[in-house]
Amino acid sequence: MNTLKFLLRSLFSNEAIIKEGRKQKWWLTVLVLLLSIIISLIPAFVSILNTNGSAIISNAQTQNIDYSLERFSFEYMNGNDAKIDLKIVDGKMTMTEGKTFKDLEEAKTIQIKGGEEVSFLEIGRENEPTLLVTYVDFKVRDNPSYDNIGDKVTDVRNALAVYYPTSDPVEEDGYSTSKLKSLLLFTEEYFGIYVYNYDATTKFKIDNGVIDLKDTASPAGMTGSYIEIEERNQHLNSFFNKTTPAQTVERWKSFFDQAYQPTKMANLGMTLIIYSSLNVLVILIMSLTIVIMSRFKSAQCGKIGFGNALKLISFAALCPSILGMIISFAIVSLQSIGFLMFVGFRCIFLSTRLTRGEMPETPNKKEPTKKEEPKKEISKK
Repeated sequence: MNTLKFLLRSLFSNEAIIKEGRKQKWWLTVLVLLLSIIISLIPAFVSILNTNGSAIISNAQTQNIDYSLERFSFEYMNGNDAKIDLKIVDGKMTMTEGKTFKDLEEAKTIQIKGGEEVSFLEIGRENEPTLLVTYVDFKVRDNPSYDNIGDKVTDVRNALAVYYPTSDPVEEDGYSTSKLKSLLLFTEEYFGIYVYNYDATTKFKIDNGVIDLKDTASPAGMTGSYIEIEERNQHLNSFFNKTTPAQTVERWKSFFDQAYQPTKMANLGMTLIIYSSLNVLVILIMSLTIVIMSRFKSAQCGKIGFGNALKLISFAALCPSILGMIISFAIVSLQSIGFLMFVGFRCIFLSTRLTRGEMPETPNKKEPTKKEEPKKEISKK
């Protein structure tokens, strides 16, 4: 009961921590420290778990991407009349022979390193494509110009970035302006979707076939693998629903969510490791600060060892972790610093109070003064 009372008081009272913190068992110190760190990680944990791949076509920046995906399914992957056949087999995206992008007359082409041509489709409203779709194949023996698929994908994205030059005049340094289009790019191992605002542009210059970009607008993007894709979503031609077109978009959202799952879990693990390590490091630094401050000549509390300082900071960190969690849910931008901010303030006040002198075990009380007995005067006879 006394331990519980101490923990409750330590949430708001530095005096309780100073007087009783060093007397607590080490197992309680470790337990409270772990609890503080876990509480401080909850906002990041919840935020990452609530992030889905489908958010890429659900936010304000999508610019009719849902409509474009529906049109892509309707025009090119419509059941038996499909012009393109995309299917996941053994965790890899494959295309049926004769139903590839290069087999379509309406497909556009770009040229990349080595003179290789890559075909792509323009999807969207008439005369104004809002989404480009392509498949980038890569086999080492067939691609002496590239060491890996990533380099080839980068070249394809750069070539598409300069495909829609505007009528803006060429700058003095030779750079022109091009409009950027959102892109859905498939490879055998993974896919990427990159969504740009309607007015997104880039500056470019081509010198001896090498594309140089600058001032390029940043997309909202995601990449996903095919490992976690459920069986019903492994044949992309099954996404189109003639009777309920909106259901087509829902199937694409389901596909993006499942594809993003491995990335989400990797991000979750990395974020929790980084945040927890940072929080522990700050607690250790705060403990060391108290040790150093207790050795100043002006300190009246006597020298404090690192173990005792760590005890004090561990108990002091519980309240900041709760406040940090609350403020992080209220203001998402403070998610990474909420705990650090509050624990810093708490430790400053704690160390200042501690180095002014240890709190006494019991409050000072004025002792009743003894009444002085009147002196007896000795009469002289």
